[in-house]
Amino acid sequence: MLDHSLHELHRECAFKEFISTLPSLLLKPRIHEDTIEIINKVILRYRNWVQDELAAHQNEIIDNAKKIEIIGSGDEKRSRLMICNLFYFLDAQIFY
Repeated sequence: MLDHSLHELHRECAFKEFISTLPSLLLKPRIHEDTIEIINKVILRYRNWVQDELAAHQNEIIDNAKKIEIIGSGDEKRSRLMICNLFYFLDAQIFY
């Protein structure tokens, strides 16, 4: 029977490992707007799985947010703020 809620997948170690690698995408020279939005949603849902990776690279991600090429964005400032505001879930700091 098909598990539409994906509970089995979410219990897989490989899935947790994959989720924990997503913040590393924010260190690349370019990223698509859709990827930023997905990372935000993932962090809302699986914060415990990614918070160590986010915390370890917080300064590098924030520095890279200033210069990363954002593909498909209608509002680059909003996209950059979305990246920086990922850290709200770690230290309750919000950027404007």
